[in-house]
Amino acid sequence: MTRRPSVPPPAHTPRRPNLGAGEVFAKFLDSRGLRFTRQRRAVLERALSFETHFSAEDLAHGAYQDGKPVGLVTVYRTLALAVQCGILEERDFRRGRKYFDKVHGRGHHEHLICLSCAGVQELWDDRIHRLLQEIASRIGFEPESYDLRVFGTCKDCAARAALDARGRRRVR
Repeated sequence: MTRRPSVPPPAHTPRRPNLGAGEVFAKFLDSRGLRFTRQRRAVLERALSFETHFSAEDLAHGAYQDGKPVGLVTVYRTLALAVQCGILEERDFRRGRKYFDKVHGRGHHEHLICLSCAGVQELWDDRIHRLLQEIASRIGFEPESYDLRVFGTCKDCAARAALDARGRRRVR
């Protein structure tokens, strides 16, 4: 289950589908001789409507519930194109499936992933980006992109573990 971000995204983060993303995607498809079909449009619109990370299965199920069913193969292919285009990024949260994240028109953010409950918290802090840029500059490295994922235990799971540990001690 994905959790709400612990630190809210910047105020400029769009909360509605970004119309510019559709134009970017249409130009990207056209440059590759591909058509912006009704199904691709439905997948893109649904992807941009998510407020948090989603899987291809989440998207296909939501499209079906919206009365716009799209085949899972079309969903996967369209999501792959949206990743190539730079509208979405693919995420691996070690849950056994791929997740996707909107990046077009949003600020960069990191992910804190709980190994106990598989919860994901988004971390919006520009200091991390600036620090990575500073380190790269210091060693003469030109970064193209980065993906920072921190795996550990969330506070809820840590609290539960502490309660369990205290409970076990009493039994002894």
